[in-house]
Amino acid sequence: MSICILHNRLRMLTLPIQAKPSLNRALVQHILFPAHPDRFFMYTENSTNVALIVEDAYFSEFVGPDAPFSDITSYDEVFRALEVEATDESRNAPLITELAAPLSRAGISIFYISTYQTDLFLVAENRLPDVISSLRAQKFTFDDVSSVPLSPGSEQHFDHQGDADTPPTLPSQITTIQKEVPQPPPSPTDIAEEVRREERRAVRDGDLAMAGLNLEFVELWGSVVVKVLLYPELLPNSESPDRFVSYTATRDGVSIVADSQSLEVFNEDWLNRSLDAQPLRLIQFSLDGFDKDRHGIVHSVTKPLSVEGIPLLYLSTILTANVLVGIHDAPRALKVLDAA
Repeated sequence: MSICILHNRLRMLTLPIQAKPSLNRALVQHILFPAHPDRFFMYTENSTNVALIVEDAYFSEFVGPDAPFSDITSYDEVFRALEVEATDESRNAPLITELAAPLSRAGISIFYISTYQTDLFLVAENRLPDVISSLRAQKFTFDDVSSVPLSPGSEQHFDHQGDADTPPTLPSQITTIQKEVPQPPPSPTDIAEEVRREERRAVRDGDLAMAGLNLEFVELWGSVVVKVLLYPELLPNSESPDRFVSYTATRDGVSIVADSQSLEVFNEDWLNRSLDAQPLRLIQFSLDGFDKDRHGIVHSVTKPLSVEGIPLLYLSTILTANVLVGIHDAPRALKVLDAA
């Protein structure tokens, strides 16, 4: 299975829901007027916070002395997104587990993002060499690694394709950076038990659905997306104390997860979705108290569901792990997680 490293350099942050009005101007700019076709932008909102993944060049719009709000949780690290070039049939819990397991064993923290078009996972930029080595050992392949720049404006690239047993040759400055990063002790069992504790888990009310937005009609649905994400009070029957919505825009397209009522405001021609797919139920895990090196979280959540053949979608933020399963699968999924 092939993996492509995207060129976008990304930052992650989370803000309290009260900060949302002060961010709306910047958010509208990123949603309606992306800086370039290959942009990467993700907005996820629940009842208590707003989580963003933005390109490093625009991070200062949300943090720093000129930012409109100070109560921000973010990481200093730059992250890179890796896209999994999988078929629709192979995209599911087994794929997530297949990717997450070797990275967990290597002590590498990942953030996983399911979209309508593809699957992606984020890793700290300075762990890319370890990621490539770990996944090549599991027979994953990488597209044109030699063209991937290691830092902004850098002329340095991974200069060796290698094979499953040969790690890429790296410039010395990247090796030095890696040595300076403290490695957390491997404790996947402890992490799994902590993440899956019942008090960390909540099943959110309401049916959700995932859809792709047809880029041919972006001039028509753009204002509707802004309303769904930022001004839900303008939508009919949209007030919910358990609101969850997520929007992801990448080079491959735009994907949205929202409640059924919100998606009904879109013209069907604007949406790409499976009409026979069952509605989704959100199982949300609180990650409050975990640091950025919490390797093993994605694997610990998805593995028991994968073993039982339960289809799922996964959306990571700094403070939550969001697992979406079909409403008919939700009761079984909870029993599996309880027994794991």
